[in-house]
Amino acid sequence: MSVAQPAGYDRLLRTIRSSPDGKKHIAFFDFDKTLIAGYSAVALIKAQLSEEQLGKLDILQQFLAVGAHSAGLLHFDDLVKTSALMLEGQHEGDFIELADLIYRRSLRGMIYPEAAEVILAHKNKGHEVVIVSSATKYQIEPVAKELGIDTVLATKFEVDNGVLTGELHGPPCFGTGKVDAAKAYCRKRRKSLSNSFFYSDSLDDLPLLEVVGHPVPLNPDEKLADVAAENGWQTYIFDSRRKATFGDIARTCLMYSSIVPSTLLGVYAKFQGQPTRDAAQLAFRDFAGTALTLAGIKLDIKGEDNLWKQRPAVFVTNHQSILDGFIAPHLIQRDIVVMGKKEARNMPIIGKTMEAAGFIMFDRSSREAGLEACELAAEDVRNGYSLLIAPEGTRTYTSKLKPFKKGGFHVAMQAGVPVIPIVIKNAAAFWPRGENFVRPGTVEVEVLEPVPTDDWTVDNLSEKVEEIRGSFLRVLGQSE
Repeated sequence: MSVAQPAGYDRLLRTIRSSPDGKKHIAFFDFDKTLIAGYSAVALIKAQLSEEQLGKLDILQQFLAVGAHSAGLLHFDDLVKTSALMLEGQHEGDFIELADLIYRRSLRGMIYPEAAEVILAHKNKGHEVVIVSSATKYQIEPVAKELGIDTVLATKFEVDNGVLTGELHGPPCFGTGKVDAAKAYCRKRRKSLSNSFFYSDSLDDLPLLEVVGHPVPLNPDEKLADVAAENGWQTYIFDSRRKATFGDIARTCLMYSSIVPSTLLGVYAKFQGQPTRDAAQLAFRDFAGTALTLAGIKLDIKGEDNLWKQRPAVFVTNHQSILDGFIAPHLIQRDIVVMGKKEARNMPIIGKTMEAAGFIMFDRSSREAGLEACELAAEDVRNGYSLLIAPEGTRTYTSKLKPFKKGGFHVAMQAGVPVIPIVIKNAAAFWPRGENFVRPGTVEVEVLEPVPTDDWTVDNLSEKVEEIRGSFLRVLGQSE
């Protein structure tokens, strides 16, 4: 029996959403190349070398062992034992610090944003989510925390009085060992593998794929793809962190280069007598829309009428992707002021256009600069401009919503204008943080009803901000 070509995560989400509800279901996920785009062990070895926790001879021995395993000359159990032995005598606390370092340096930039959406879809169905991996908890847990996963089944190192002994604690969580770990967890939770999902990229995980009720080959290697075709299993691909194609590179270059004709349009408007700020606003508006078109980004907008119910306003958006900086201005269209980081001034042509359009770019590390920016923004809003802010302050590595800063909300309160939330649902899937090139696709956007600020005060501002953030969480299907 053959299966269709690999499908994208949008089809996978539809499949999950149509699956049975209930807490009797578990969604098991492999880790490397399933939740992250690469191998965490490689990042770990590089960090051990740079932090001088291992010598060059130890690293060479490790790479030789990996090569021997890849060639079929060394069993995985022996490979893991080799890795454990090199850690003999190290303090577990130091190893945990190293794991946090590789998360910040490497692993958080390897997380598939689509994985976060798939995990959330399972949680919204009431399914339990568990990582089961041959990697160690030290590599996995920081990523699991970011993805909101509490349970990790992994290969364990033996620890004695806070020191790694160089031995394994039990068998590696690999192959049939992974099946044993999943079965034991199901028994503990009084659940069944027959009701469970398992996501994996590798043929090494075939033993567990064959015993769960819902096998899901995800980003499968060639051998697993062949087995999936033989078994009639639908395969899925996460596209966001794949290697850029020529088309991706071309689209991204065209996207940015469109600032040139847009700027010329603004110059023409200036020569026709329009004020400099109005001409620059026209140029930036044209740039935002043209860039999205050239990038292959379409918008599926819900609540578009809410964009025009009250002007001026303070528009608030979440921040997943570079695309947000094009999507939100394109939606707002006219008479807009943006508060953003001062580094944006350095972008060729774009920075000058933004300055001419009256956008406020300031040093976000300075409280004084932030207060001054808010005062300037409030004055603009009182003069009829709408403010656009991304109160998270920076892009996330997944779609997980971060805490909101209050500056832009102070502006809304001071100017007496409503707040209009713009919820961008899946832009990270097409241009995640850490990637240099855009992928084409359809971004879902929901514009919520304007929120009046008539009863806002300094005393209740934090509560009001949290209410608005709560509306974002509800639309995104997230919880704290």
